[in-house]
Amino acid sequence: MAPSEIHRPLHPCLPITTLTYPVAHGCTSHGLYESSAVFIRYDPAALSDEPEPEVGRGEGYREFLFFGDVESEYRKKGDEDVGLVSKEGAARMNKTIWEEAARGWDIGRLAGIFVCIPG
Repeated sequence: MAPSEIHRPLHPCLPITTLTYPVAHGCTSHGLYESSAVFIRYDPAALSDEPEPEVGRGEGYREFLFFGDVESEYRKKGDEDVGLVSKEGAARMNKTIWEEAARGWDIGRLAGIFVCIPG
């Protein structure tokens, strides 16, 4: 899954947009584990042609970050070296998500982070 790079309307009649990123968890003893992270934003500008205004802490345009299934990097005995190269790629991909989250947090837009843990 490629990142969407811009917020896209969830539906033409809703003031909600999404920004999706792939999440890679490296290679576990069960193989490569991938999922996604989605920023879901209340975005009144999605219903108009006006650009999103610059906002300060706590002003409009609130968003949440949702992570899909996440998997530990558990490796069974003897598999400690499996997937080390893909682990480095995963770190680069995931850093992009946290940079976007930090920008949202800094201006008061990011209201929360949810992580789905398989169960």
